[in-house]
Amino acid sequence: MKRSAVSLIGQDLTIEQFHETAFFDVKEVPAYHKIGENFHPIPNKKCILREDNDQYLSTVGANFSIIDNKHYFNAVIKTLGESAISYKPKQAWIEDNGTTNMIVELPDFKMFKGTDEEQYGEARFSNYFNAMGKAKAILGSVRLICTNGMTAFTQDFKMNMTHKGDIEQKTKDAVELYLDIDNVFKDTESFITQLGNTYANKDKVAAYIGDGTFTAQSLLTGERWTKKIYTEWQQVNETVCLWNLYNMFTEIFSHRYGSNYSSKQRKQEQLNREVYKWKSLLC
Repeated sequence: MKRSAVSLIGQDLTIEQFHETAFFDVKEVPAYHKIGENFHPIPNKKCILREDNDQYLSTVGANFSIIDNKHYFNAVIKTLGESAISYKPKQAWIEDNGTTNMIVELPDFKMFKGTDEEQYGEARFSNYFNAMGKAKAILGSVRLICTNGMTAFTQDFKMNMTHKGDIEQKTKDAVELYLDIDNVFKDTESFITQLGNTYANKDKVAAYIGDGTFTAQSLLTGERWTKKIYTEWQQVNETVCLWNLYNMFTEIFSHRYGSNYSSKQRKQEQLNREVYKWKSLLC
């Protein structure tokens, strides 16, 4: 299990709104640089523009292969559909550099239904039109943290594709991995249950959290956070349950750390790695 993102619940989209936002065409044009009053071609480079409005997205190498949003998204959804897995559009947005983000709910998959820990399935897609990013697809679960709409996303499966080589074949090969989604969710549910049933040594947790002036944990450091982590632990009755401890950090990242999605996501990814150490470190 990897807790990989924190976000606000958004308003559901119609399928038409979803397609209109997420599915846009791009094109390749030669890259030039200006010397004086003249433009000169840049060897082995090309530019990526939006087809509809000629918005510049990036300059990439000659071997860069475009992964089309519509083809990429539909290829994954088709495979989910062949496994009789339904989906419901949730959100879609485009960043300034053309990065497209798409979120769909997977209503067939729920964990701990009817409890405070209820989680529902979700698929998140990101496609980059530059050489630094990859096309990504993440399957996971979303849990409501509080009534103001803050959620934590649990990453169960992730696929990355670089923008090089045979994109058609890469997509076909990669989406086959989604066919085991049912077992993936069962494994995650089992791991969360294990965390909930594991209680650490209180002295070791106390040393890890610190006394407000010093802390051994590396997730949140500095004088301000050292004191805050200690205060938060006091407010959750000095919990030694690993799942409650995990949720304590998740709640801090969601509500009080950083001001944007990226900073929160980085902290959640750091927590992902840390949680696997807790059993040997704290128990």
